[in-house]
Amino acid sequence: MTKNKSSTANNIDGNIVLLTKVLLEINKRWIEEINSDGDIFDYDSQDIYRLLLDKIFLNSNIVEKINPEYEKESRQSLFEELVKKINENIKLFKNHSNLFYDLPRKKILTKEFKERRRPKSTSSDEDLHKNFTYLKEIQNRRIYFESNLYSEIGFLEHNYHEQIYNYCIQLKAQLERKADVNNYNSNYLMTSDTIFLNMGIVYHIHDKYNGILFEHISELELYKSLNLQNTIPYVKVKDTRKILYLIYKLRCIINKSDHEFWLKGILKEIGIKKSYYQSAYKAGTWDNASESLKYFVEELDSLFEKQIATIIL
Repeated sequence: MTKNKSSTANNIDGNIVLLTKVLLEINKRWIEEINSDGDIFDYDSQDIYRLLLDKIFLNSNIVEKINPEYEKESRQSLFEELVKKINENIKLFKNHSNLFYDLPRKKILTKEFKERRRPKSTSSDEDLHKNFTYLKEIQNRRIYFESNLYSEIGFLEHNYHEQIYNYCIQLKAQLERKADVNNYNSNYLMTSDTIFLNMGIVYHIHDKYNGILFEHISELELYKSLNLQNTIPYVKVKDTRKILYLIYKLRCIINKSDHEFWLKGILKEIGIKKSYYQSAYKAGTWDNASESLKYFVEELDSLFEKQIATIIL
C-alpha cells in the first residue's frame, strides 16, 4: 500500500471509530431521555446534538474509495461495530419517535428567548413565543438561519433527534453500498437563493386553490413556501392526494437540477414523507380514483397547459 493510500485509510479508520463513539454516547443520552419521559432534555442536550451533527457527522467522510483488500482484511470489525450502533439508534428513534417529537422544545426556546432578549418582560410564555415567531417570520430563510437569533435561540425548536436518525439511515445505506445513495445533504435546513417558481405561477395556484387544497393563506405566503424562503410553515394541507399531484406538476416545470432539492424541501414543508409521495402522487390517474380526484387532475393539467406553461421562467 502506498503512503497516500495508507494515510487515507488511517483517516477513514479514525472517522469510523469517532462515529461509533459518538453514536454510543447519543444512544445512551436517548435512553436516559426515554427513561425520564423526556424530563432530562434541556438546552444543553439540544446544543450537543447540534454540535455533533454539524461538526462531526457532516464532516466525517468514511466512504472514500480505498484498496478493497485493505478494507476487507482490517476494516470489517470497525464497520460491524459502527453498524451495530447505527441500528441501535434507528431502533430507538422508531420505537420512541412520539416522545422525541413531543420533547419540550417550545418551552425551552421561550425560556431562552426571555432570558436573552426580554429579561424584564412580564408577558406570558405564549406572548413571548409569539414575539419570537414574529421576529423569525419577517426574515428570509437564509438570513434567519445565519442570524444570532437562530444560533442562540431558534435552533432549539429543531428536531435534531429526527435529523440524526435520518443521517443514520443514509449512512447505513452508504455502508451497505446501495446504489444511487449520495452523501448526507449537509443543507438540512433547506436554504437556497433560487427562485423555483415565479409569482405568475403562484398567482394561478393561489387564485384557483387557496382554501381548497390548503387552508387560506396570502399569495405572498404561498410564494415564500413554494420557493423555500419561509421560516414558519404556512401551508396546511386540506386534501393530501390533490396536493401531491400539484407538487408533481410543479416539480416538472422547475429546473431539472433542482428537482430533488425542491421536492425534499416542499415535502418537509407540508410534513409528508417522500415514500408516501412516490406511492400516491398519481392516485388521480388510477382507474379506481374518485370522480372528484379525476376531475381535479384534468382541471390542473388544463391549467398548466393553457396558462402556466406560458409564464414559466
